[in-house]
Amino acid sequence: MKAQPSPKKKNKQRSNSARAQTSYFPVLHKGSLRVRLAIAHSAASRAQLRDAHLKHVVRSTSLTAQQRGTIVISLAFVSDAAMRRLNREFAGNDYVTDVLSFAAREVTRQIQHQSSNATFLGDIAICLPQAMRQARAARHSLAREVDWLLTHGILHLLGYDHATERENQQMRALEQQILNS
Repeated sequence: MKAQPSPKKKNKQRSNSARAQTSYFPVLHKGSLRVRLAIAHSAASRAQLRDAHLKHVVRSTSLTAQQRGTIVISLAFVSDAAMRRLNREFAGNDYVTDVLSFAAREVTRQIQHQSSNATFLGDIAICLPQAMRQARAARHSLAREVDWLLTHGILHLLGYDHATERENQQMRALEQQILNS
């Protein structure tokens, strides 16, 4: 499994109350798309981000990318140390990045679904401290930054990439379309 990081922009023990919490959401119906989302929150992400909004971003991104059927995505908000470890282990980069996507399988943009079967697309890890730094630098809200990172991660799970200039332009245009809708 190879992680898909977003483009790079040129450990202490926690108490029980600060440990990650996971939220599981039932299937959301929107046309012929169903979305199941599992969220592993940190204490900071739980306090600052709304689960309903994250579900909306997943649904909007998936619909814009013309996905149908039932899809399942796992989302985790992680620390700088955890993200650096994931980035080093799975992408071979020894630095903190903002988002990594771990596709459950090699996918194409048109995933075939059977109406009764759910397709697990994969896992997305978002580094909340990095997202906070990027939001401050861009002078927009943390929620807007997380929207972009989550959209970016989902597109990677759906088979989009930015390895070439053409792919990068296509992916950026799709991200803008989703975020501005």
